[in-house]
Amino acid sequence: MASSDDENVSFKKASAVRKGDIVLLKATHPAKVVEMSTSKTGKHGSAKCHLIGLDIFTGKKIEAICGSTDDVTFPDLDKVDMLLKEVKEDGRLVASDRSGETFTDIQIASGQLSDNLKKAHAAGKPLTLCVVTCMGKRVVTTYKERKNGRD
Repeated sequence: MASSDDENVSFKKASAVRKGDIVLLKATHPAKVVEMSTSKTGKHGSAKCHLIGLDIFTGKKIEAICGSTDDVTFPDLDKVDMLLKEVKEDGRLVASDRSGETFTDIQIASGQLSDNLKKAHAAGKPLTLCVVTCMGKRVVTTYKERKNGRD
């Protein structure tokens, strides 16, 4: 599904993909697999895998069908906890990591996670974000309220 020229990726056979894995669907969309089914080998060739995922940056549903022995790309992910400092009007977040470095380019997919995070921040709750970096972009995947200002 992607070229082998990519440096920060790994590959697995499509039949080894599991619900919850983050894979590249349609070669450019890192998506969390929410549904996966495999058809049996039939008169039209080898078994096929039907993958349904949610784009980790936009939350949009993406579907892909591939052969069960095809390689599926698993992008390199970096997960870091960060302290939320600000929610900008355009929806981007400002947060700092444990070393104190500030990042102003953090995205959050629209939807329930975004709505809940914005409400909690507006209520003045101190929040810790789980930020995933993938393909040069940062996105919040979960968050939690810090108790007494600590994680």
